[in-house]
Amino acid sequence: MNEELEKTIPKNLRPYLLLTDNNGSVTGFNVSHYEFWIYLQLRKRFGKGELYLEDSAKHRFFDDELVSLDKKESILK
Repeated sequence: MNEELEKTIPKNLRPYLLLTDNNGSVTGFNVSHYEFWIYLQLRKRFGKGELYLEDSAKHRFFDDELVSLDKKESILK
């Protein structure tokens, strides 16, 4: 089991997302729960605008909203 990957999982969710043996050592992932958690994280990040798609109409860079200097005069009129 990759220790770096384990560190990304919140402690309160570890019993639901990780599989352990009788000694309490992590042996793997509960794949269906982990997949669901990943999709929830992606949905949350897209909703907050932390992640974006290039062609997204809803979440864009602020720079995409700015007008270039050469078009500024015509727009201000």
